[in-house]
Amino acid sequence: MLPQNTTPIDHHRLWTVDDVARFLQVSRSWVYKASSRGELPCVRIGPMLRFDPAAIRSLVSTSEPPSATLPDGARR
Repeated sequence: MLPQNTTPIDHHRLWTVDDVARFLQVSRSWVYKASSRGELPCVRIGPMLRFDPAAIRSLVSTSEPPSATLPDGARR
């Protein structure tokens, strides 16, 4: 069940900043910053940002997990 005031994401349209933030479970400001750094592919429509759902999903599925290596001299 979805929380109140939350609409499901329509996977057949471009996503908004809110859609991407909800999907990635990050803040809206993180989405804006990542987009401006070129980390999230987006389409600018005037002052608005829109995102291709397939491109965002692709980023998540191809992201490598953080390295499990420890700094020199560190022990587990």
